[in-house]
Amino acid sequence: MSLPETFVTSIAQQLEVETCCALLQPWSGGGRAPAGTMVPSTAMSEAELDDAKRQAALLAKAAQGRPAVLVPCTLDTAEQEQAAKVLIPVLARTGTCVIAVLLVQALGEMTRESRRTALCRCRTLMQLGAADVVAGFHGTPAALDHKVRVILATFAWNASRTQELLEQEGKVSEEQFKELRSRYYKALWVDVPRLMMPNLPQLDQRLVETSDRVGRFILQLVVKESSAGKSWEATSEAGQRTFFIRTTNKNDLTTATDLERMYREFSFLSGHVRHPHIVKCLEVLNGRAGLHFVFEHVRGKPLALEVATQDGQRLPVASAMECFRQIGSAVARCHAKTICHRCICLDHILA
Repeated sequence: MSLPETFVTSIAQQLEVETCCALLQPWSGGGRAPAGTMVPSTAMSEAELDDAKRQAALLAKAAQGRPAVLVPCTLDTAEQEQAAKVLIPVLARTGTCVIAVLLVQALGEMTRESRRTALCRCRTLMQLGAADVVAGFHGTPAALDHKVRVILATFAWNASRTQELLEQEGKVSEEQFKELRSRYYKALWVDVPRLMMPNLPQLDQRLVETSDRVGRFILQLVVKESSAGKSWEATSEAGQRTFFIRTTNKNDLTTATDLERMYREFSFLSGHVRHPHIVKCLEVLNGRAGLHFVFEHVRGKPLALEVATQDGQRLPVASAMECFRQIGSAVARCHAKTICHRCICLDHILA
């Protein structure tokens, strides 16, 4: 049984204050998790980010109406840290008081380095949206109950004070809101690209963006739909060539960091990295509604589907070796250009 699971069964169940616990990883201690404990059904990993966000939304819905949610964790693995990055912000947006319980060694047993590590983890949890962090707890349920009550009281006072300040500032009129939104749109989609992204095409106010057409491309079939947008199989107006187009709604890109991530991908795939086993981005269409990445069309299907159709869900040895050779060759080219892929998985490889 992991440390967070031990905490739930031995401490959290004995608290008098009304709370619930949310674990970052699936229950592994045998049997079922205690009543009132929210547990993800599968690991919330970066490789399966859409599924992780879906699970986080379900846990957040279950937490609504609870005064506080305790999140026991250690953050000593990349899996826990990634799960925290997905779950805690979603829980915090519900308005619930999120209290992270960082389980570490007893303070007397900690070295200077382990204290520094614990402090960094506390800072990470606060930045993710936790209202407070209880670090290194080794006391009784009564002591933790007292800590939680103090945190809840502080949380309620801060929320009340924030509401008062907002009311004092007055409401923003609809005209002011439209003006601010227009200025923000110009800064994000005109000024930032002009100054820092020379290779991104300028905003085309007249670009055709409909449910079945983008510019000179006719959208034929939705291949995939995810948090990154819709992916289409498309043809040119003449119908002589097939393309792969990924459309991202600009309303889903709200910060310069989001835009920079998209621009970096375009820069890498449009010319910085050339390899026979890396799909090439031919161009980007920059319209008022969205960014449209036009890729060369590569025939095949995701390797995950190909493997699923094989006996025993395994590729023949010769096919597997050839596939591994191509993947290794493509990854080596990326590494030679000091580029890290970060999400090599069967869904992102065409067979």
